[in-house]
Amino acid sequence: MTSDPRAIAPHVDPAWRERLVLELRLRDVPGTTIGGALADVEAHCRDSGQDAATAFGDPAAYAATLAEAVAVPAPRRSPLRDGVGALVQVGGVVATVWSVPPWLRGEELSLTAGAATTVLVATALAAAVAAAPGTVVRGLMRLRGWRAFLAGLVPVAVSALAIALLPATALTVTPVPFAVVGLALLATGSASLLRGRRQGDLLVAPGRTREQAEADARRARRLAWVAALLVPAATLLTVALVTALPR
Repeated sequence: MTSDPRAIAPHVDPAWRERLVLELRLRDVPGTTIGGALADVEAHCRDSGQDAATAFGDPAAYAATLAEAVAVPAPRRSPLRDGVGALVQVGGVVATVWSVPPWLRGEELSLTAGAATTVLVATALAAAVAAAPGTVVRGLMRLRGWRAFLAGLVPVAVSALAIALLPATALTVTPVPFAVVGLALLATGSASLLRGRRQGDLLVAPGRTREQAEADARRARRLAWVAALLVPAATLLTVALVTALPR
């Protein structure tokens, strides 16, 4: 047995399966219940030959029905708290990449109107995710194909246009305080997200033994460390590349 949704329900349409898991996660349904639901869907699809959409309907609606039928415990972590952690980390990334290279080069920190607009766009997006993560995720999931692609391009296009059309320097200051704050926010955001992932509720298939569940938990902790360190590592690599670029 396994806790991987793909292995629990290999005969279920991948898109339907992943949407069901996501919707149940957003409703704080326990991992053991999600594993059991996947196993039930898999058994029906395998035995009847029906696809999941025909047998169970829309995955979001089916997830809502399942969530109403079980006693959902109070979540151990608030989605808002996780969103704020992501917001802090985004702020750390922006501040670090912006301020550390000039600090290392011994230069003043210049902020153009275009760069300020980019910071505001990134902050607004992160704040939206922090305030209503479930709503944002469901909205993105409803987009298909080119619509999802265009939605992702909008903030990028706004930022690129702002940088190109607003090159005037709005502020020149010493970079040290901003670099220190940026690094502190980066570390704080990573630590918060790491703590949330380590406490996460694992998806558990029926019949999973205690030893197997503990092995899954150890693997999840290792992946949590990798995920938490990925953003700071990528940020510091970006800082190194920006610093090394000829002026």
